[in-house]
Amino acid sequence: SLMVVNQLNGIFTVKNHDILPIYEDILSKLGEFEAVSFTHTNREKNVIADHEANLAINKTLGKA
Repeated sequence: SLMVVNQLNGIFTVKNHDILPIYEDILSKLGEFEAVSFTHTNREKNVIADHEANLAINKTLGKA
């Protein structure tokens, strides 16, 4: 999501305590790469990723 991209780029702070561990895990892994960039792509321009994300959400919620 755009919010997550902005959080990872340091534009927004993470206020949701449920996602804070995930955010911190991502930050801890950034040092393993020479360079990293986070960019947002609208759902309409990334249909496959949107479909996969929806499948994962449904599976997590027991709707799959």
